[in-house]
Amino acid sequence: PAEQPAEPVVVSEFSEAPDLAAQVEAGTLPPVEERLPDNPVVTVADYAVVGKYGGTLHSASWWPEVGNVQLYFAVEAPVKWKADLTGYEPGLVESYEWSEDGKTFTMHMRPGLKWSDGAPFTADDIMFWYTDIVLNKELSPTPPSWLKAGADLGVVTKVDDVTIKFTFNSPYGLFEQYLAHVDARTMMCFPKHWASQFHPTYTDKAKLEETAKANGFTGWVQQFNGKVGNTPDCGGSGKYSVAGRPTMDAWMVEQPYSGNATQVTFVRNPYYWKVDEQGRQLPYVDRLVRTLMPNSEAMVLKAVAGEVDFQTRRITGVHTRSV
Repeated sequence: PAEQPAEPVVVSEFSEAPDLAAQVEAGTLPPVEERLPDNPVVTVADYAVVGKYGGTLHSASWWPEVGNVQLYFAVEAPVKWKADLTGYEPGLVESYEWSEDGKTFTMHMRPGLKWSDGAPFTADDIMFWYTDIVLNKELSPTPPSWLKAGADLGVVTKVDDVTIKFTFNSPYGLFEQYLAHVDARTMMCFPKHWASQFHPTYTDKAKLEETAKANGFTGWVQQFNGKVGNTPDCGGSGKYSVAGRPTMDAWMVEQPYSGNATQVTFVRNPYYWKVDEQGRQLPYVDRLVRTLMPNSEAMVLKAVAGEVDFQTRRITGVHTRSV
């Protein structure tokens, strides 16, 4: 008989990193219980000792995509692979189910989720991604292929504040796999309450065009990609170009990316939605420092000098991935 799955770890008391505890003590940040969702993700370590708070993780890049340290080191998706790779389990979402015909996928998000600035993360944020980005021909001339079953784009609808439904014209058995892939981070990448200021559905288009040109962009589309994130996949450096840009990632932008930047830095997200099995809010590492290098040779020299702690890709060439 198949081995029965282990019971999920339940945590009822929570704590946080010392720097966040100090902010709570000073009255500048709500208590950790108010910052976490009603049912945070409990990450269970498969080793005897859990992590310790503190430290700075140094990495480097010579490629104009400063975010790959998060792209490969801290990918957040609605659904995630199980640790033994035998299937999937909820990630950002609390639960999900398929219709009997395999054409409708319904996912239920965790109540109480918040962006890094404390604003609620709800179904409206996912609908903003779908309605105002995926279906906007200027932002998305080519819709994401993973949202298609065959040639037809799926339809995304809001059921309530924490429930989203995906409907396809034919059964789509691979959809869970895509939801556990880096591509699906896009639906968690566009904070409606913040990104709306750069979108003509919510801000006067003429003013947007004027502001875009004043900021050195050719138009509102280029400004949206440059300030919010490339569309529809949320790639590029746009999401790292504004300090404090709301995010669901474990770290948020502190020192932003710019054309003449020498480094980009991140600090922990005080509203991050995961804890360890002792109820300590993640992440453990205080800061990420991403040094921008002129070429791969300089990056290798920096690593040899012991100034790089962790590297995921492009350390020796364009497509090379190394750790």
